[in-house]
Amino acid sequence: MQLDYIMTIVTLVLLLVAVSIFAVLAARSKNIRSFQFQLSVFILIWIASELVETLHELFLLQLGWIEDYGYFIHIGSMVFIAVMLWVRFQHSRTSLREMLGSEKDAAS
Repeated sequence: MQLDYIMTIVTLVLLLVAVSIFAVLAARSKNIRSFQFQLSVFILIWIASELVETLHELFLLQLGWIEDYGYFIHIGSMVFIAVMLWVRFQHSRTSLREMLGSEKDAAS
């Protein structure tokens, strides 16, 4: 029992270190559209879900009626990365079409 509590505290400290690292990376990013910023936000959401679970295990956070609230935040991070990658893919396809179209115009 004591070892579980100690390891949960270690996990909490490591999660807080990770949050600070990725928050700094997101803040340093010059553009919201940059991949670095978007990936940092995804990881921050993911770490938030783990923080919620860890705080719940330590009985420092009790939200009541929702048992698996960390799980729902985790699903939110997965939805965020799926949408982010889909939008980036669509943008790259559009950019490629525009670039190929401009090469045809230049050759004429």
